[in-house]
Amino acid sequence: MDYGVYGYPLIASGVVFLSIALLVNIVKRMGNTAAVSTTSRDEKSSLSPKASKAPASAATEKSYPAGPMTVYFGSQTGTAEGYARTIVNDSKKLGFDAKLSDLEDFSPEDFMNKELCIFLLATYGEGEPTDNASKFQKWYKNEENKQCLKSIRYCIFGLGNRQYEHFNHMAVTTDKYLELLGGSREMETGLGDDDDNLEEDFEKW
Repeated sequence: MDYGVYGYPLIASGVVFLSIALLVNIVKRMGNTAAVSTTSRDEKSSLSPKASKAPASAATEKSYPAGPMTVYFGSQTGTAEGYARTIVNDSKKLGFDAKLSDLEDFSPEDFMNKELCIFLLATYGEGEPTDNASKFQKWYKNEENKQCLKSIRYCIFGLGNRQYEHFNHMAVTTDKYLELLGGSREMETGLGDDDDNLEEDFEKW
């Protein structure tokens, strides 16, 4: 089951407020990482003979000084996707060049070139990934993928329910494997409980 109450006006407005707080928290935890990354890209551009031919890239960096961000969602009924869309919209206001990505369209090659990734992951049934996230889980459990995510910084919020035996199994498992593959966790994985107060769990995260 994809847990949550997405679709209700009160909750939707609450998610908007909470996602802004979340992103501010991420920026604080990252310190000057985003600024350093932006400076690094600027320096590389100035050294490149093709720099003058790429005004679009320069404009993007000026509009989004915090750099790129990809928000992935694993959702069965739309709740996790709703949170993800809100985070994308709000993160742009804070200077991130944020993109929404359905894990159904997961591409290993594309993923390994990312910098900052946020995952909104629901647990389905008895600890299983949602239908659209199954390909992603199969990939990261492949033993051949060793230390391939050293350039990636990530954080995860899981949507689950303690009434089920494997509470937030998808979020916990994903966190474990992304770290094993070399990824750097930016903040503690959030474990939302729809049996209690999912919105409050998101705020605490």
